[in-house]
Amino acid sequence: MNNFENIYKSIRRALSKRPRNHYLDVRVLVKVDRDNPIDIYAAERLLDLQKRFFQTPGINDRIIFRELPRNCDPVQFAIVDGSEYIGSNIQEEYFNEELDLILNTAAPGKNFVCGELEEEFRKSERLFDSHWRKCPKLKVPTSQISARRLKYFLSRFTRLKNIKNEREFQLVLLGYLQGQYDPSLIDIEVTTGATRIDLLIGQRPHNERIGIEVKFGMKDCDIHRTVGQMRDYYSEYEELLLVSGDPCYSGQRRIDLANELSEIGVSLIEVP
Repeated sequence: MNNFENIYKSIRRALSKRPRNHYLDVRVLVKVDRDNPIDIYAAERLLDLQKRFFQTPGINDRIIFRELPRNCDPVQFAIVDGSEYIGSNIQEEYFNEELDLILNTAAPGKNFVCGELEEEFRKSERLFDSHWRKCPKLKVPTSQISARRLKYFLSRFTRLKNIKNEREFQLVLLGYLQGQYDPSLIDIEVTTGATRIDLLIGQRPHNERIGIEVKFGMKDCDIHRTVGQMRDYYSEYEELLLVSGDPCYSGQRRIDLANELSEIGVSLIEVP
């Protein structure tokens, strides 16, 4: 929170300055973790700040904040007048079960001018320019089931004893999730567009829910087809998880599977 407070104050100061009676051009790209109530709070504060400067004299309908897509690298930074960088470093995170929150470890922020770290500045500038026009305006995310919390519960699932096939694994996993969440939020074998996902969890509409594809006893020869399935599913849902029960693939093919899924933003959860 200290990092966010410092960045917030820096942005506010930049918005308030009027050198030679002109406001600075301040535009900020933000990556919002919709699973994290802290990030939602931060989005609320940034939008409140934008309201205060929305009708800046000489600038109509001033847009200060836009949101990076969810499959983009987790970054948040501002570039002020094409010369100054204000940002926070990527932070390691963990799920705190007691608080039901995703918490970050402390990481320093950065504030420098172009000439001090020009290579890093230009890299950020290119990223900024490529995203600014196509990214949507920042909005406060609506409440949904936390994908990270769901991953946490799935990673703790251990009841594989006596399961003989994929259908049994799917049904046992369904029962386990119904014990963790409101059963009305969970559907089985849902058809959306041209796809049919094993489990779907969260509040409707379907494209804002979390899709779960279930596999059991996957072998090396199954990996290519499975990755193809996940590519087909990915555009249909807010988040996509692959749960692999009792995997039988080799160590090298497991690395290949994890890398290919990571490239398309799909999380792999293994239940040995």
